[in-house]
Amino acid sequence: MFEHSDTNNPKVLMNCMFNITFKGTHFEEGGLFIRINEKKIDIEDLIKPGSVMFYNGNLKHGIDRVSSKSEIGRIAGYPSRQFFHNSDYPIYLKFFNQANISIRKRLGLSTPAQGNSSLV
Repeated sequence: MFEHSDTNNPKVLMNCMFNITFKGTHFEEGGLFIRINEKKIDIEDLIKPGSVMFYNGNLKHGIDRVSSKSEIGRIAGYPSRQFFHNSDYPIYLKFFNQANISIRKRLGLSTPAQGNSSLV
């Protein structure tokens, strides 16, 4: 995955990751990295079985190409908070609600909690 930040928001975006497979055991190179003050940090070198990684998704981060001699490679979980509109809403109200959110974003106004972000 190319290097990116998850939002342009100046707040901290709490992301979480846990590995199911590990560098050195299931793959040789690649995986999650984070860039802090232009320094690239290879997260896969730091985590061990049982680790849960929390990081600011607004920092530059990405996944370097994984190379593996085994058939397993890299497997990781990315749990995230999700918000869903009540499915009992009539379709026209869902449309108006989404239009409200879109307009508020364009105007730089606060928006209701939605999506998978955990801004703090």
